[in-house]
Amino acid sequence: MVASSGTEHEGRARRGSRRRLNFGLGIFVGLLFVGTSVGQCPPSCSKLCLAAERPKACGPRCCSYWRNLDSQLEAEHAANVKRARPPHLLCAEPLAAASAASPPAVQPANLMHPGSDGGALFTIGIISTPKRHERRSWIREYFRAAAGPLTPAMEPGRAGSLPPMRATYAFVLGSRRQLSAKREQKLAAERARYPDILEVDARDYLPYAVAEKTLGWLRQAYRLFPRSAYIAKADDDTLVHVTNLMRDLFVAHVRLPSSYLYYGVMRYRLWDRSRPNGACGVRGEDCPPSRKTLRILRRELEPMEHCAGSAGPYLFTDGSLGVMSHRLLSLVATGEAAEQFASLSTRNANGTSAWLHEDAGIGYLVYNASQLHSLPISYVSLHAWHQNRYWVDLVGNEGGLPDNETMFVHRVKTLEVARVVTRCLLRRELMQPQFIEWNCSRGSNAWRWDRRPPRARCFTKIREKRLSVVRQSAFGSDITVGNASIRRPGQLILSLR
Repeated sequence: MVASSGTEHEGRARRGSRRRLNFGLGIFVGLLFVGTSVGQCPPSCSKLCLAAERPKACGPRCCSYWRNLDSQLEAEHAANVKRARPPHLLCAEPLAAASAASPPAVQPANLMHPGSDGGALFTIGIISTPKRHERRSWIREYFRAAAGPLTPAMEPGRAGSLPPMRATYAFVLGSRRQLSAKREQKLAAERARYPDILEVDARDYLPYAVAEKTLGWLRQAYRLFPRSAYIAKADDDTLVHVTNLMRDLFVAHVRLPSSYLYYGVMRYRLWDRSRPNGACGVRGEDCPPSRKTLRILRRELEPMEHCAGSAGPYLFTDGSLGVMSHRLLSLVATGEAAEQFASLSTRNANGTSAWLHEDAGIGYLVYNASQLHSLPISYVSLHAWHQNRYWVDLVGNEGGLPDNETMFVHRVKTLEVARVVTRCLLRRELMQPQFIEWNCSRGSNAWRWDRRPPRARCFTKIREKRLSVVRQSAFGSDITVGNASIRRPGQLILSLR
């Protein structure tokens, strides 16, 4: 009995030790998996795994992590949509009747005979991919529904020097694609039906597509559309309020002191010239005149810091929408720096060296050209979230939907959201924009942007809620500033009067 009980005790001890060992190994393997998935899986792997279906790009564990995360987010969104207000009740106010003689605000660009259509106030290139047929269809529907504003009454003799109050657009695709024969046939059928697709010399697959197509669009646009006063770039998940943008650019064209204009929601960044993908330093979410990110970037320029010797800080526009005057673009697109950027897409076909930060890269090209040519450039910065929407929330109240001041809405990725945003943009307009000039570098009301181009001038668009007196005019309304806190010494209020 003693021997038997001893053997039984030893057996229980061995089984207990094996269980503890297995438990410890399970915890170790779990921590290893989580660490590998979260710590070594950048968000770009999500695109590579889900869109390009390349598990080897970031590893199967990485792909598994991102697939699980995306499925959880989709499930949460579906649950929220069930609790949301019915979409047809959002932006449901009556639509003002458009004049029968009013043409659409935006029309397809004449890609067969560029420059022969009488010109435009602006031409917008929408960076798209071959597979996103649905997004292009709802953008076309919105453009057809948007009615252009009436041309404002101007003093005699001046109307002939102004650009026409119309705009054109084109969808931008890359000429080097990795598509099946079936998808190529579907794209060819769409191009045959809608002559609004422009191919540029760029790779149309991740991770190079967006940067190369953006540069390809800008390098072609200044030559293809010489009679467009402004050239814009937007993403295909962005709906641009074309009527508001038309009014903004018209006022800028008439009132701003320079024909070199760079317009959009601005951010600060640094650029390391020693490497192709040179975006460096923190990317803040604040816009001028805020100085939070600017102070951090100054510290990152100090000796022994990782961005020491970089160019900047400089301003670049958020990729959802960026606008340049044609005169500025003609110098940016033909500069030596732009040629170097373009050569990376053809010389490094295997992806060993490439620039991927398209927004920061284009901003650096603008900054470089402005310094090199000492341009009297006007930087016009919009207020993030107040004058745009990075996304809309159909679950919450209407506070997150586009209002009169909204210039564009980003992350429009479903038909349901596209319909709601389209209704909002068609029903809500800002009749009279105004801009305020700041001292770029020094002074109590300055941006404190010490490394600006030498002849740069800095402007922001005034928020409508800060304006007090409104009276009607031929252009819709002529706004006068009545709040004394806006009109500070050294600042200039610009509007169409």
